[in-house]
Amino acid sequence: MNKLYENKAAMIFFSLLLALFLFIFVKAERYNNNPVSFFTNISETKSETISDVPVYVSGDVDDYYITGLPETVSVEISGPSNIIDQTLQAREFKVVTENLEELGEGSHYVQLTMTNISKDLNYRISPSSVEINIAQLQSQKYPVEIHVNPTNLAPGYEIHATKATPAEVTLTGSAESLSKIASVSVDVSLPNNTNSDYHGSGRVIVKDREGNILNITANPSQVGVDIAIGKQGSSVPIQIDLDNPNDDYTYDLSNWSTRQVTLFGDEKALAAIQAVVGHIDVSGITQSQRVQVALERPDNVEAMEPESITLTVTARPKNSGQRSEASSDSSSQARQETSKDESQPATNRQRESSSQAEAKSSSP
Repeated sequence: MNKLYENKAAMIFFSLLLALFLFIFVKAERYNNNPVSFFTNISETKSETISDVPVYVSGDVDDYYITGLPETVSVEISGPSNIIDQTLQAREFKVVTENLEELGEGSHYVQLTMTNISKDLNYRISPSSVEINIAQLQSQKYPVEIHVNPTNLAPGYEIHATKATPAEVTLTGSAESLSKIASVSVDVSLPNNTNSDYHGSGRVIVKDREGNILNITANPSQVGVDIAIGKQGSSVPIQIDLDNPNDDYTYDLSNWSTRQVTLFGDEKALAAIQAVVGHIDVSGITQSQRVQVALERPDNVEAMEPESITLTVTARPKNSGQRSEASSDSSSQARQETSKDESQPATNRQRESSSQAEAKSSSP
């Protein structure tokens, strides 16, 4: 026995045999504890198809907008079974483009290749080449519209207001794509029989005039959506009554903030309302003045919008023209009477001079 330990060749052989046994034992655990299956797996070949493999861009193209490049592709790999199994488990491979930085702007056909994959494996990418377009990157801000399908509203309810948060998004794409933008919106589908405010989120959709979705990136890609929902309203005119008017003035109303008010409530009750009344106390108004008028909510009305308005009241004296004419007539009459008074003494003096002349001629 000691001679066996002293024999280096025998010890090396024994060590290799023990290592091989341990290796087979560990590997057999992965193949249903069947060592035969392990050895069969080493020798056989197979192929596997991998779907939805992401495509990565090679090169610094942060200042360019690329269209036509698929987000994912399918890859079929073939080769020794054990290498394929290890490759699928590690999942370190990538599908990449050629260096797009060297291509410049315009249309190009580019090849897709795989990296971080064993040389013992063969692969086929589908599609293996694609036509792409490279354009200078541009960005613009656009307001977001909310599009709501009202068919799911409860009977008697309507949409009063919509709001997107944020109200604007930054759209990034080529100059040609940005020039085609006709609408930036979020489509919202309400739950059935909705009769209260809705709060949610939606994806930003960018379309051209024909309704086609444009290949443009929105940041953020989703926005918050708030929809105010209430009972259907009825629009009626506003009637203004003037309280405590001065008989010496006339009053003009102008620059109304609105002449209509929207009422919400029972449909039959709203149908009977012809107008909404507001009152203005004009006793202290003697010239032009801007006033706020509270509107009286009619009976059986649940809500009213607006509840007050602003307008301008202008007061004008009724007899200002007549007084001016009377004053002018009085002045004219006074001037005429003064002229008569001044001419009368002159006539008397002429008569006195004539009498004195006759007296002198008759004296001896």
